[in-house]
Amino acid sequence: MLGVVLICGGLALSWLVGIFVGVDSPRQHFILTSADSTRVALLSHSELRDGAATEVTVKGDGCCTRYVAYRYFGDGDDYVGAKSLEWVDDHHLTIRYVRDPSGVQDCRSHLSDVEVLCQLQPLPFGTAKPQGR
Repeated sequence: MLGVVLICGGLALSWLVGIFVGVDSPRQHFILTSADSTRVALLSHSELRDGAATEVTVKGDGCCTRYVAYRYFGDGDDYVGAKSLEWVDDHHLTIRYVRDPSGVQDCRSHLSDVEVLCQLQPLPFGTAKPQGR
């Protein structure tokens, strides 16, 4: 009986430690509003244990509609940050990113009534090719 209690207690303790130690870092968010404030782009980025994830969503015409304009998941870096997004006007959003062959990247050029200008950028000066962490 004591052996069963010890085993169950050990499993519960290892489960709790796994929850607190194994939690990935929180997502960072950046909001960019168009000139007339009718359009909103949301950049979300997470650094994970084994890689990174980035997503850019654009608010649609409806109150509750969001479209995914850009998505990245990989073990390298796409170098997308707050300066990577720019509203040209209320219907054109520019997204600048670096191609990372170690990950999955998707940039969609048309969302509802917003055109997305997907611009590949060279690697930032002084960085090696993104090949993983």
